Amino acid sequence: MDYSEILFWMVCLSCGTTLFAILRRRQSGVRSWIILYTLILLTCVTGRWTNQAWLIYAASGGWLLFAIAPAVIAHRYLICFFQQRYLAAGRLARTIAWLHLARGWWKQAEICRALHLVQQNQTAAATEILNRYCNESSAVGLAAVVNLYRIADRWDELLKWFAANMDRLREYPVILPTMLRAQGETGNIPGLIASFDLYRNVILNITPTLQRDLCFLSLFAFSGRRQAVERLFAGGLSVLPKPAQKFWLATADLAAGRSAEARAEFENLLPETESVQQRVIQRRLAQTDIPPVMISEAASTVLNEAESALDHVERFGAQRGVLSKHARAIQTIIVLNALMFVAELRLGGSTNDGNLHWLGAMYPPDVLAGQWWRLVAAMFLHFGPLHLLMNMLGLASIGPLVEYAFGFRRFLLIYFVAGIGSMAAVLAHAAIAHANHITVGASGSVMGIVGATGALMLRGWWRENSAFARRRLFVVGAIILTQTFFDAMIPQISMTAHLSGAVIGFLFTLLLRDRLKPAA
Repeated sequence: MDYSEILFWMVCLSCGTTLFAILRRRQSGVRSWIILYTLILLTCVTGRWTNQAWLIYAASGGWLLFAIAPAVIAHRYLICFFQQRYLAAGRLARTIAWLHLARGWWKQAEICRALHLVQQNQTAAATEILNRYCNESSAVGLAAVVNLYRIADRWDELLKWFAANMDRLREYPVILPTMLRAQGETGNIPGLIASFDLYRNVILNITPTLQRDLCFLSLFAFSGRRQAVERLFAGGLSVLPKPAQKFWLATADLAAGRSAEARAEFENLLPETESVQQRVIQRRLAQTDIPPVMISEAASTVLNEAESALDHVERFGAQRGVLSKHARAIQTIIVLNALMFVAELRLGGSTNDGNLHWLGAMYPPDVLAGQWWRLVAAMFLHFGPLHLLMNMLGLASIGPLVEYAFGFRRFLLIYFVAGIGSMAAVLAHAAIAHANHITVGASGSVMGIVGATGALMLRGWWRENSAFARRRLFVVGAIILTQTFFDAMIPQISMTAHLSGAVIGFLFTLLLRDRLKPAA
């Protein structure tokens, strides 16, 4: 297997699709990104054209360092930011600034420093920092303005600013959660619900998904839907600090008319919060004697539809971690594959055909002679570290949802049926084409899990008319098409194993009952 060939197509597909997305959106401030991705593509193509593998490896290194690494660190930055660990978030922002071509990360680190000062009750110093960036038209400028109004508890003025800058809202939808909160903080609950309904499609597609969940949080908390708020904190918003979760649950109680419970929780929170949050809590306490806002029938319909949308997001789109208790089968499979790879290395090498054959690679003449056990053994062998890494990363990223839906035993059943079935398909193809070569890898099983995901999304679309499940189904289809293109470009990769695994996983999953039932 030629690693440079695999890397060439990986980098070209990634950079090509990203360039297309950038040009399609026509955003400002992306010229440096266009130059970067174009240079990486040109380096890759030059390496392929001149048969210089080192150029492909160099382009791959640049892609990893300047495109993938910042994205991974940015995800961790968001987690720290939402956990209100602003010092850690600032350090990550500065790290990204060294790798990321967008100039705003250095300033974003300063925003984090200002928010940390707020936590230290140094509001004046924080305000001074934020004022430096208020006149900028970038996302950093928006963050500065929003936080200036927030730490001063000037929500009415923030709403006026939003009204005068609606074009900025359309360009940077990540500030939608703050606009919705501002309407809730000022008591304009009908306006909050109407705004959510107006921007519903934008909210459901907003990235990062934590921003989407914050929109749901303001909607449900200020409308008194405590159970929906609890579901958010059990899912995507579990990263929020416990005091913040208690604050929003108490807000939901207050909006629902449970004033005594809300007052008790707010009073318990007062000693453990900084001065800015204390001001908000004091305002909440002053509202405990005010009757809650009545929700109209039309607004209740919007809220019910939003809860249904949240239910679909949770069941068909929530990212469940590979380290969770719902991914024990995946964890077991990864460990077994890793142990087998260690055995390959110790017994003769992971790219040694003779060693792989001895360990159980699928070799058509041997299988047809009665060594059927090779159909299973070959699923745990891999040709080199990249082969193993790609399969295990694929399994870890897409598998948890399927295991959550079917449980430990049925997930393993899908995995092995797709894996053995794909090996059998390769065997049949080899017999027809008179091609006798060894086949190894868990790719057929992993593609079976991709197919199973497609079956789950199709079922969600049919059973509940879920738009979210429909979109995920199209994503699964795009993954399979991309993999098929990838296979067609690299002869060493078995298209038969991948396609048959996906089809078998899809069809077999349709026969099984899943646990992704609608919420009662």
